[in-house]
Amino acid sequence: MERIAEEILGAQLTPKYLVSQVFGFAAMALMVISFQQKKQKTILMVQSAAGVLFIVSFFLQSAYTGCIMNFLAILRNVVYSQKGEKQWAKSKVIPALFTVLVTAGGLFTWEGRRSILTLFAMIITSLGNFSENAAIVRACSLPSSVSWLIYDAVVGNAAGVCNECFVSASIITGMIRHDLPKYRKKSRTQ
Repeated sequence: MERIAEEILGAQLTPKYLVSQVFGFAAMALMVISFQQKKQKTILMVQSAAGVLFIVSFFLQSAYTGCIMNFLAILRNVVYSQKGEKQWAKSKVIPALFTVLVTAGGLFTWEGRRSILTLFAMIITSLGNFSENAAIVRACSLPSSVSWLIYDAVVGNAAGVCNECFVSASIITGMIRHDLPKYRKKSRTQ
């Protein structure tokens, strides 16, 4: 069993690795819940809580690009959640600022080509999550989730792989539950 896990995930089943997966699976539960929320602010806050757990998970696996990207995602989510309350948070400069921070964080923790996956994922969600429209948040989160899935597979993060599978399913479910009925209603009235 251990050899299979090592070959498939590239990881050894050490206590440190197993603890990292516990944090990852707890984060996964929060991520799945997040995409079932109706409001953009709630999605972002639940994802921030998941981000804290993912930071611990990636740190325990020495996947530092994943740590930095999750830290920046938490910071981004906190700023974006203030858009309804603070005028400065509505500035179109904010997504560009996060794009620069993500790029700098990715270069600082460069782990080779796999870092490009997290850069793409974070840039697209930095742009999409700026919208107050939950449908746009979900639409930008789907390609981001696929990029994270590949990154997680490459770094041997089983919880992350499972997370992105469930998150992708949750995003699609949220699109069907919340976005598709609005789209259908809109197209009937035109």
